[in-house]
Amino acid sequence: MKQYWQPIAITEQDLEKVYQLCLSNPNYYQAMKESLTLDKIRHNLTALPPQAKAEDKFYWGYWHNQTLIAVLEGVFHYPTEDCVLIGFFMVDQSWQRQGIGASIIQQFLNQLDKSGISQAILSYPSDSESSRRFWLNCGFTPTGERDEYEDLTLVVMAWGEFKKI
Repeated sequence: MKQYWQPIAITEQDLEKVYQLCLSNPNYYQAMKESLTLDKIRHNLTALPPQAKAEDKFYWGYWHNQTLIAVLEGVFHYPTEDCVLIGFFMVDQSWQRQGIGASIIQQFLNQLDKSGISQAILSYPSDSESSRRFWLNCGFTPTGERDEYEDLTLVVMAWGEFKKI
């Protein structure tokens, strides 16, 4: 029987647990070429891309009993009405390689399908083969777009009826 993962909104009181979960994945922060701080996590709780609406922001935790095992952050209806931007997804390292992350994402995408949102976009660091494999396994495909930064390249992937914006 498949596990149903109930998303629960992350609050200020959960930030230390989010921080500990993120600390379990140092390779992600190395690939992103950034350091992890509690203040950055606090900022991401409410951070929005340009023209996004605060009511469309989500930052969810997935729990097993009292243990935070995954977080999913993003913005509904961004950058278009029928799209969701996945800004961040991470599974605690001790819970990885059990199908939990893929199960959470598939559950999320199934709910999108039912709600009329027909596409999802995200990006991952170009040198993270594990991220590429994970998102491909979840049904995402590269769009051919890349976001270039000074010391980092992000590869854009999409799920569903992706239309260039």
